[in-house]
Amino acid sequence: MSSRAGRREPVAGVELPIGRPIIEEQDYRLGLRVRPNKTYGILLELKDGQVVVFFTTAVVTRPVLDTIRRELGDAPYSIERKTRDGWLAYEVDTWIRGRHIELNIYADGALRDRRDEMDLDELPEPVGQVARRHVGSRRLESIDKVTTARGVTYDVDTEERGRDIEYLFAEGGSLLRRHDD
Repeated sequence: MSSRAGRREPVAGVELPIGRPIIEEQDYRLGLRVRPNKTYGILLELKDGQVVVFFTTAVVTRPVLDTIRRELGDAPYSIERKTRDGWLAYEVDTWIRGRHIELNIYADGALRDRRDEMDLDELPEPVGQVARRHVGSRRLESIDKVTTARGVTYDVDTEERGRDIEYLFAEGGSLLRRHDD
């Protein structure tokens, strides 16, 4: 990654030894210097008997946080600052009920797209029929329902003999694009 923004990085000099299993609440104090009126993320992770503190340097605007809350509720998420279509955006990842959800949100809070992981048997019937015909015996990698302001499409990723093939289907089942890597 070329930019430090959005990366999870251990906070220098912060290692909180536990020494024994956590069986009750433990208090730790941590001082961080942050800019006013900005939101930062902090993640505490238990690793090899140590609590490691990660601090996201992705400064997130209030409209982005509002969109995340509207789309994901109170689900925990990770966020990374990216460039999408030449514009600053945030990629937000979470897992809800065992399913991956990815949001791409512009800095003004506008939702670029939402990708919801799904199974082949959950595709709408016309899409499922056409997808099964195109996928055939290839190994199915993933299926995402992609929602944008223009509508819904279905992204089906497959693999055959080490080659990735991506299909994009319209809501009615027509094949919009096939891409071979």
